[in-house]
Amino acid sequence: MRAEKAFRRTPSRTRSPPGNPTLWVSLETFARATPPHQLAGPTYEATTLADRVAAANTNFRLTTDLSHLAQLGEDPVASMKVLGGRARHVHLSTCVGIAGHRLSGDRHPSFDT
Repeated sequence: MRAEKAFRRTPSRTRSPPGNPTLWVSLETFARATPPHQLAGPTYEATTLADRVAAANTNFRLTTDLSHLAQLGEDPVASMKVLGGRARHVHLSTCVGIAGHRLSGDRHPSFDT
């Protein structure tokens, strides 16, 4: 897994002392196999990565963006249950899910658009 290899090479200075996680490293999930080809996602794959990386880096968690879940066709409630304690940050955002729309994709239009 590309993301796991990247995190294995993470310099030790980004790791906090054991039992005292003062610096958190959080990876945002999205589509990995399809555009935009991010490091980790969908949610069920990201949790496997998070478990492996967090085993060696206690300050590692995931960030989830609700608009990414919508764009992946995931159920937000089910995805958050799967993430559980692996989530460090939840990004509440918007998206347009209409193919071909000028704001379609990961553009986060305002709520009044």
